[in-house]
Amino acid sequence: MPRDIKYIQREYKLPLKVDRFNGDSVYLFQKINKFLRRIEEVSTAFEIIEFDKNLSLKKKRIPEFFDTRNRDLYKNGFILRQRECILNPHFDLILKYRHKDKYLSEMIDNEFMQFLDGKYKFEEDIKPRYQVMYSTSVKLKIANKPKIDKLKNVSKYFEGVENFTKKNTRELSLEKVGKYNIEEQVYSGAYIDISVGKSIVNIPIDFVVWYDKNVSMEKPVYVEFSYKFLEKRDKMTTKKAKFLYSFFKSLQDLSKWIDVKQMSKTGFVYLS
Repeated sequence: MPRDIKYIQREYKLPLKVDRFNGDSVYLFQKINKFLRRIEEVSTAFEIIEFDKNLSLKKKRIPEFFDTRNRDLYKNGFILRQRECILNPHFDLILKYRHKDKYLSEMIDNEFMQFLDGKYKFEEDIKPRYQVMYSTSVKLKIANKPKIDKLKNVSKYFEGVENFTKKNTRELSLEKVGKYNIEEQVYSGAYIDISVGKSIVNIPIDFVVWYDKNVSMEKPVYVEFSYKFLEKRDKMTTKKAKFLYSFFKSLQDLSKWIDVKQMSKTGFVYLS
């Protein structure tokens, strides 16, 4: 059986219209704060205890996705991502499996993920119109840049990953996916505390901004507003579940800001 998952871990994601965030860092902060004020305006139906809008740049990273020429990993539900972390210098190497079916995503843990070293995570990603994607991932923190030119080199970190490609071979070459040279900036620190029944639900907020560093650092190519929900399964209630659904639905009324047609960040890279 998959390892015992004691927590409900969700991340609600809303892609935003990038042209609203064109400009330098000062203008970017102004627009982010304006969007947060709009959230407050559409949240009057909820009992907000505190809305802290103080954000700061917490992470600056260079994300790169790798796959075979035929995209064998992606076609089998896997995503291989390297992140070069700039502010706290190191590399993250992440292998993620995604599926629309919760149990298939969990069961990959039983077949494969539980035998890997690294930081494990199972979560639900929820996108506009309440589209849900489940994922299981393992993240390794590495001091030096890993060599990702062949699947056999990735197998040194994630042993057995080649078994999930059609050709089932360690000799497959890997290449960077997508046309963009992305710099990722993550702004965090803001949060909302909302009273739900006898509990207070804490909603930590992130803004993820992607720039193509070879084109412009004032015209983002992708902007995402997101917030996480973490709760022990035995502490989840019907009131909390109803609130989470209603709150996310209310945010989608911000149609001048939210790009409901935009795909996920991974889809954006793969289809670029």
